[in-house]
Amino acid sequence: MKNTHIIGIISVTVLLLSTITIYGYESSGNKNINTYEATQESTPSVTTIPATTTPVTTDPTTKPVTTTKPATKPTTKPVATTKPTATKPKTTTAAKNNVKETTKIYNKVKSISLDKKAIRLNKGDKRTLTSYVKYKKRKKGVNEPLIWKTSNKKVATVSRKGVVKGKSNGKAYITLKSKITGKTVKCKVTVAKTKYVAFTFDDGPGIYTDKLLKALNKNNAKATFFMTGTEIESFPDEVKRMNELGCELGNHTYDHTDLTTLSSEDISSEIARVDQQLVDLTGQGASVVRPPYGSVNDTVKATIGTPMILWSIDTLDWKTLDSQSTVDEVMNNVQDGSIVLMHDIYSTSVDAAEILIPQLIEDGYELVTIHELASVHGIELQTGITYGDFHNN
Repeated sequence: MKNTHIIGIISVTVLLLSTITIYGYESSGNKNINTYEATQESTPSVTTIPATTTPVTTDPTTKPVTTTKPATKPTTKPVATTKPTATKPKTTTAAKNNVKETTKIYNKVKSISLDKKAIRLNKGDKRTLTSYVKYKKRKKGVNEPLIWKTSNKKVATVSRKGVVKGKSNGKAYITLKSKITGKTVKCKVTVAKTKYVAFTFDDGPGIYTDKLLKALNKNNAKATFFMTGTEIESFPDEVKRMNELGCELGNHTYDHTDLTTLSSEDISSEIARVDQQLVDLTGQGASVVRPPYGSVNDTVKATIGTPMILWSIDTLDWKTLDSQSTVDEVMNNVQDGSIVLMHDIYSTSVDAAEILIPQLIEDGYELVTIHELASVHGIELQTGITYGDFHNN
């Protein structure tokens, strides 16, 4: 009985243990299942969250990055563009400014010429070249700079004011060039044994003056014209032509009156009327005066405001009216520094000049103006002083 009881207890115990075991297995299984299901549910959630997070995180991140990159690129491009643009405008602006500055500051050269195409010099002699410049539309400011140069400093030099000095025998070219527009003109310089003579013509201009001017121009020769006001009125174009060719304009009074017979006021009037005519035609008055008949007194000297020029060779062409006589008179008496008196109102005088000009050049002379003749002999002409020649200078 006892054994039976024991067996019964054991059986119950085994049964209970089995039940507990089975329950535990199911509980454990259910727990695992629940865990698995939770995991399955959690995995989608986790997957969904990253998926949701990734687009959200990635898209905004990527878009800003993409936005940032374009933002950076445009910024970079403008910077790159700005640099060249900044550089180009600077250059362009500078260029434009230079043009504007040039236009505003300088009066540009339209044309340029010299009073001589060729000159002769002794060693040590000095000659001044005068420039004639026409400008384009005139504006406020200074004239365009002009630059003097020589092709051979050993033969001849030139100063900034156009003063040419002979250094040694030979030939050279003096060039005058405008700095901005590049307009250029040249003068041939020959340094050799040279003599100088001044041809002067009184009482004109007249109907033969144009023929004389052509002869002078053809031979690169200059002369000084002592003109009367009554004739200037009749031949204004000849006066302009004289000036254009670099000849010297002289005053011979308005109506060829003997100045020693006049008062100071009347002398001034005789001179002033002619000067005003010349200013109206050429922009400048006479640089020298020849008193009619060579008559000078203290009143004349004190009144006339320019140097007074007489002569050393009187051809008497007005009296002989013979070309050959005039030629002989000059060739028999001419020397370095001579001042020759002739008249361009006579055909015979102009005919004689056409013979004399090339002949004198062939003999080593250069025909120059009164002021040039004085200059090459180292003389500065003074107001109120009369000059007849420069032989001894």
